[in-house]
Amino acid sequence: MNSALQNCCCDLKTNVADLKYTVATENCADRQALNEGIRDVIANNTANTQAILDKLCQQELDAKNEVIANLRTQLNMADLKASQTAQNAFIAQGFSDEVDALYNRLNNCPVPSTPVYGRTPIFTCNQNYNGCGCGCGNNF
Repeated sequence: MNSALQNCCCDLKTNVADLKYTVATENCADRQALNEGIRDVIANNTANTQAILDKLCQQELDAKNEVIANLRTQLNMADLKASQTAQNAFIAQGFSDEVDALYNRLNNCPVPSTPVYGRTPIFTCNQNYNGCGCGCGNNF
């Protein structure tokens, strides 16, 4: 009986040691699985956060690019306006110079003292203006 009790005690100790090993092994496996699960959740959370940040960044870049495009359009329009204004001023100055030159050429031309329409004088003296003749007898 004593030997049976000793065998039972040894078997019990062996079984307890096996049970402790099994529990420790399972605890280690559970912790490992939990760590991997948490790591996967964190990695997924990080990837989702990065996707959101990338989308926000892209929206900001798109808005910036739109502002740049609008500013370029405004600059081009301002350049075209300045070019058109300069061209108009150049043409107007050319017209003014041409008119001044024509005026100077005509200013040196003789002008008849009697206004005429074609070859016919516009004003003639009828020598009897209001009943009293002017006495000139000329066309003027």
